[in-house]
Amino acid sequence: MEHLKFLSLKGTAVKELPSSIEFLSHLLIIDLKNCQRFMSLPKSICKLKSLWKLNLKECCRFNCFPEILEPMERLEFLSLRRTAVKELPSSIENLIGLETLDLRLCKKLEFVPSSIYNLNCLRTLSFDGCSKLKKLPSSSFGLNDLEEATLSYSGILEIPDRLVCLTSLRGLDLRGTMVKWIPASIKQASRLSCLLLNNCKSLQSLPELPGVRWLEAHGCTSLGKVSSLRTQLVQGRDDYEHGVYGRIPEKLIFSGCLKLDENARNSIMDDAHLRILRMAASHNAESLDGNSLVTIVCPGNEIPNWFGAQNEGSSINIRLPPNCFGSDFLGFVFSLLVEFDNYNVEQGLEFGCKSTLKGNSGKSHEFSCRLCDRLWGETQGEESNGYNFNSDHVFVWYNTFDLVGGAQCSTALHNGVTEASVEFYPKDHHDRPLNSYTVKVKRCGVRLLYAEDTK
Repeated sequence: MEHLKFLSLKGTAVKELPSSIEFLSHLLIIDLKNCQRFMSLPKSICKLKSLWKLNLKECCRFNCFPEILEPMERLEFLSLRRTAVKELPSSIENLIGLETLDLRLCKKLEFVPSSIYNLNCLRTLSFDGCSKLKKLPSSSFGLNDLEEATLSYSGILEIPDRLVCLTSLRGLDLRGTMVKWIPASIKQASRLSCLLLNNCKSLQSLPELPGVRWLEAHGCTSLGKVSSLRTQLVQGRDDYEHGVYGRIPEKLIFSGCLKLDENARNSIMDDAHLRILRMAASHNAESLDGNSLVTIVCPGNEIPNWFGAQNEGSSINIRLPPNCFGSDFLGFVFSLLVEFDNYNVEQGLEFGCKSTLKGNSGKSHEFSCRLCDRLWGETQGEESNGYNFNSDHVFVWYNTFDLVGGAQCSTALHNGVTEASVEFYPKDHHDRPLNSYTVKVKRCGVRLLYAEDTK
């Protein structure tokens, strides 16, 4: 059967593949997904020089990946997700063309050989949910093309330097691990844009980071120190000014990090200010799907002093100067001081606002907007473990002009506006208002942002 290219046995009761499979010399794909009795691959699998994809996902009895005795240059995708493998052979390095290695939910996996660093075509590596995997090997070279590394909810206690210093790395997911620190070499990962640290309960400090655009550290209850990102943001100003990040939302989420010292909180808000100014200066800054371009959450009891207009409670009225929404107007920055009283984060949290603009003619125009969507992520129930909030937090958002009313708002503003009133309200993921006894807006602030502010 020399012309057979695709073999699907998924969901069958097959227990093994015969060694004679090597004669299917033009085979591109083998799909064994959900073969719950499957236990064995023959060593002759390495004879399939055309094989591109091998899917063993959910073969729950498969416990021993065979030695790869010859190089396999064309195999790009290998999934062992939810299998019973306990270790990878050192000959894994012979999968020299591998780009995706999926080991998610391999809950019996305990050993990974150092030869894994020889997979220099690898772009995506996932150990998500490998709860028995306590350690990764160290190395001073390799994985030169790795873009995404996922170690979330694994048993990893330390992060190897090599894994975080790669200039190719764009995303690093360490959620739910017990790591105490992140290697300082992460500063060398110049392309790293997303760092997920939610529920890293043992994490004590964050080193100086590269210009990360999306940082989530929700529920890092031991986190006390955070190095500033200001240097990296200043160095990366050209990317903003040329619009490279104009349509990439940014987040700094430190909700539940109650051990953050004053210097850390001040540093986070200073970084927030600079991020907003850089984003506003981007020529292509536009709101994304009704959400904010920049979102920052941090424990605290004061709205940043760069919000000139502030008021107690959940609403604020602002007297506006003439022509305040001219061509140099870049959008609104909002801030809330929110009190939580035994609030279960599994409910999720969003914020919206209702604004009324009054003009010289006496007419008013009402608009609504959403300040954030799914603040703690879609899998929050899995991550939170029933964690309750009992502290004050400061929220900051930056929205472009279009978010507050679109074309109708633009027409209203050109007719001359003298006053604005804004009311903020919390709600859950189902758009239902939240009980004011558990979530209460104590103070709010609004700032109008202009081109001159970004210079």
